[in-house]
Amino acid sequence: RVVQSFGIARSGSRIQEYMDRIYAALKLNFTMQNGEKIYWNNGQAIENYKLIRATGDGDDKRDTKDVPITEAINAICYVLEQQISLSEDDLIREAAKLMGYTRMGNIVVALFEGAVKQANNQSKIKLGSNGKWTLED
Repeated sequence: RVVQSFGIARSGSRIQEYMDRIYAALKLNFTMQNGEKIYWNNGQAIENYKLIRATGDGDDKRDTKDVPITEAINAICYVLEQQISLSEDDLIREAAKLMGYTRMGNIVVALFEGAVKQANNQSKIKLGSNGKWTLED
């Protein structure tokens, strides 16, 4: 994204190596997601991150692969705060819509399915006997 903001459509290995050196010099915190690094501001406590940023429109539209799973989890939890309980399909659709993704392509669905799974693993949400997801108590 940084390289694209300078009008460079495709970055080769030299540009990638240069950008990697810049990121290393900045000593930014990062998490790994699907083999990609997600960078965080220094001093930002990832486990306390509660924001949900909606994607933009047109050229400002944020690619799904650039959405940290943490934000998708936040969207899942916010939707459940508002709706109390939802089936997984409805939960994924509503969380995606909250973040500005109206088309439910495979990549969008995969992001939010992963968010549901991770939120459950982190004991933030639970699956009820009725097959609907709710927030953990």
